[in-house]
Amino acid sequence: MRNISNITGQELPSTSKLLWSTLLALIVAVIVLLIAVLPAEYGLDPTGLGKKIGLTALHQPEKPEAKAVTPDQTSPTAIASQTLQKRSEKWRSNTLKLTLPANQGLEVKALIDQGERFLFQWTVSSGTLDFDMHGNVVGAAEDDYTSYWLGEGQSQAAGTFEAPFSGLHGWYWENKSEQAVTITLELEGYYKDLVQH
Repeated sequence: MRNISNITGQELPSTSKLLWSTLLALIVAVIVLLIAVLPAEYGLDPTGLGKKIGLTALHQPEKPEAKAVTPDQTSPTAIASQTLQKRSEKWRSNTLKLTLPANQGLEVKALIDQGERFLFQWTVSSGTLDFDMHGNVVGAAEDDYTSYWLGEGQSQAAGTFEAPFSGLHGWYWENKSEQAVTITLELEGYYKDLVQH
């Protein structure tokens, strides 16, 4: 029986050739699995060749999970840590009116889990403020924080913030004028609590 030709005039392979090609490909796949994949990915070396050619060294066993140290359950850091372990479950919304005396600073931060977001807007009743939007892990030293946005002589700011790590994230405002000002902060999102210093 003559083989059927395709459009280009080339002869198509016979059924027996296709079966032999498939069988050969299957054999090669099994050999690669036994010699390379199992030793490198799973640390299994049924043939012993994986060790001889150094593939078992590529296998990285999973590290056991570190056991959590139980802190003093009554300390503020422990309470904040316990709060951080519980995922935010509801959308919150707050509007704060804060009075900032002349030549002083004020800090407000939200306690929020990594990956959670909040929307914010703050405005000043009159004049301008310098500010630092920043964050730190709970219990960090006073000078151990990450700044996200610095501004000088601003009367307002707004945006969306996503926490790069779990902790306290917010603003430090500084009033360099001789007049007290009122800051109106509007905040909404999946944060747990607000802290003012």
